[in-house]
Amino acid sequence: MNLSQFCLPFRCVETLDHAAHRNDAAFWKLSSKPTCRLFSGLKARPRARVQFFVQSSLGRDSFSLQEAAEAASGCIVTPLQSDSIRCQRVITDTRELRPGDVFVCLKGESFDGHAFVSAAVEKGAVAVVTDHSVIWHAGQQCPEIRVSNTLRAYQNLGRWWRRQFSAAVVGVTGSVGKTTTKELISSVLETLSSAAVLKSRANFNNEIGVPKTLLEMNTTHRFAVVEMG
Repeated sequence: MNLSQFCLPFRCVETLDHAAHRNDAAFWKLSSKPTCRLFSGLKARPRARVQFFVQSSLGRDSFSLQEAAEAASGCIVTPLQSDSIRCQRVITDTRELRPGDVFVCLKGESFDGHAFVSAAVEKGAVAVVTDHSVIWHAGQQCPEIRVSNTLRAYQNLGRWWRRQFSAAVVGVTGSVGKTTTKELISSVLETLSSAAVLKSRANFNNEIGVPKTLLEMNTTHRFAVVEMG
């Protein structure tokens, strides 16, 4: 997985002096290398690598079907008056789906999300993202966004959605200690900031987990701590 697609073109803040220009980041102390030192008394460097990314943009809580299609690098093959449709979230599991969501049909070794499009529509999906034609139950209709690869489309949607917000993003990578470092950073941010902090759930750090975390970002978040790799 190319993690840079979720980070670029963000600016990496590497010094306390640089971070001090932003009031919400003044308490950060980062070394010249992307290894985080949260406390001056901490002598042993964690093996996880931490990078602090900042981007300026407006937050939002919904998006149009056309925006979703463009972000996913796809096209709407069944319009069905799609101009008036507003999408709330992007979901890959029908068990989590709510009315107004977009359902992405991911495929794995033992499952294929395309088999669940009817269930998604029954639960209120306003669109589905597919990479081939699907079989609908009698009487069902739903706009389809057709893409060449649903996993790549999901990642593209995660990258695009992140760019709609001004939240500062902390990316945690490395071979050992990522989850612990993520939890530590999140706790510090929650303690020192009155705003909501988004963080990767469990160890959702792979090519599906990273965009899943980014797609949970909303207008209440000023910080996000994302475990990657």
